[in-house]
Amino acid sequence: LRIREGNYRVINAAVPGYTSGNELAGLALQILPYQPDAIVVLNGYADLMLPSTENETNIPYVEKFLNNAAGHLWFDLTQDMKRWLNQTYLVKATQYWVLKPQPTVEQLTMAVREESVPLAQRLPANTTELERRVKRYQNHQTQMVRLTAAAQIPLVLVVQPEITGRSTNNLSLRERELLSELGSTYTQRVQAGYGQLDTKTGQLQRSFPQNVKVLNFYKLYQNFPGQAFSDAIHLTDEANTVMADRLYKTFLELPRLQIQPAKQPQ
Repeated sequence: LRIREGNYRVINAAVPGYTSGNELAGLALQILPYQPDAIVVLNGYADLMLPSTENETNIPYVEKFLNNAAGHLWFDLTQDMKRWLNQTYLVKATQYWVLKPQPTVEQLTMAVREESVPLAQRLPANTTELERRVKRYQNHQTQMVRLTAAAQIPLVLVVQPEITGRSTNNLSLRERELLSELGSTYTQRVQAGYGQLDTKTGQLQRSFPQNVKVLNFYKLYQNFPGQAFSDAIHLTDEANTVMADRLYKTFLELPRLQIQPAKQPQ
């Protein structure tokens, strides 16, 4: 099976750490003007991490940069040199054999956060806070559906995978280490959060059956034979291939991308 032949342009508008509030704004202001054939939104995890008092994620240090324009410019100009230096073999060898830096699972997972806080502490500690965060997520998703429906653009909403959705029987050694570092409190809270996300996205699918396709990939890698996760949410190349294949098969079901049958001669 294949989608309709033609030239396709893929616009990657993803931003690490963005929540549904950021995505809603980006969809309305930046994506819809392109009139795409289909839109894919992959999210969920960052919304569980964001306090209910906030509607979207703020970029770390943005105020510091705005208050020190000259410093920001110098920072930007020197990044290429620093990046080149850090890529040299000598520096890499020194870092590995002498310093041996080992970023924590929090640093690997939440790359855009300003402060280092254990992931378990970012997750809602009680049912009330969890319900507020998930309700905010549902409201933002609903607005995305209504915007794309009005523009007659198919929308695929994907609940992103997360390491606790893996079966313990198939975990790699590295994944076992990650789960151990994350701890039991993290596991309990994130599983409760994903349970709520599943309920709300299911309601969204039933409310807008013609306008949206919802995919819950939380347990997509439950029985994956190799290593699927490099941290709590980021995937290995092999695991990304599996998700890409599932998304492609979803596109095949979208009428706008299907190959039209040839007309029979009269």
